[in-house]
Amino acid sequence: MTLEAPVRAALRQVLETAAPLTRGAAIAALAPPVQSVFLVRSGSAAMLREALQPLRAIAPLPRLCVLGREDDREAVAQAWSGASEVFAVSGDRDYSWQDVRQDPAIAEAIRGCTHHGFLARGAAAAGYENLFEIFAACGVRSCFAATVGGGLVSFDLDSDQVRRASADLCEAIVTWTHALTGAGTR
Repeated sequence: MTLEAPVRAALRQVLETAAPLTRGAAIAALAPPVQSVFLVRSGSAAMLREALQPLRAIAPLPRLCVLGREDDREAVAQAWSGASEVFAVSGDRDYSWQDVRQDPAIAEAIRGCTHHGFLARGAAAAGYENLFEIFAACGVRSCFAATVGGGLVSFDLDSDQVRRASADLCEAIVTWTHALTGAGTR
């Protein structure tokens, strides 16, 4: 199927306008008051430290809870000057609702925090359905992905269809942008 030139031009304009937004919102976009943040670590400890840096701009500094690995205690201690707690899960695998249910302290910490997030490599946050399930099971209605580069992307957990459509759109824009700039071929 080939689109007519005016439709292609309009689509290109929409994508070019939206592409910079795929980094997400700034930390200031978190609904106040940000009293406590539950953050699920995925990726490396360096990625966790990078995600914590912009969160330190929140005043007053919120209490931080991290679901991660044993070595995250050191990363959090180096990067976070406020109150924090790390829930370490053994192994290097995806978290599941079963893991959380087996440790009531984790579920209690999730329920006790005002804001919930996780680390993601891209704005679409594809492949994190397990975290959406955990948050939803704990009564969380919205969460954010802290993306590489310091952006935030919000997800409404009450509307799974909208969340999936938003993720698909973000992924398409990111893919298109990378293909356009040649970043996807390097």
